[in-house]
Amino acid sequence: MLRRGIERGEIRADIDALIVTEMIAGAILGHHAILGMTATDELVDQLIDHVWAAIAARLLSAPGGLAPPDGPTAPGWSPSRPA
Repeated sequence: MLRRGIERGEIRADIDALIVTEMIAGAILGHHAILGMTATDELVDQLIDHVWAAIAARLLSAPGGLAPPDGPTAPGWSPSRPA
């Protein structure tokens, strides 16, 4: 999935797909195994927002430079809560 995003220009070409996958999996595992907490939809949404901010290709035409080329550009748009 990350490679397709790179090919479409939605994700930076210089990311390491394994590291990004480990960022997500590690955060969820740590939340559960280390903190003893259950992952909620809110946690996953926030995690996606943070990871997306790190890996998204910057598009000058989009507010904040984070929207995909054919995606929403409305205020408040985020990758985990598209308009």
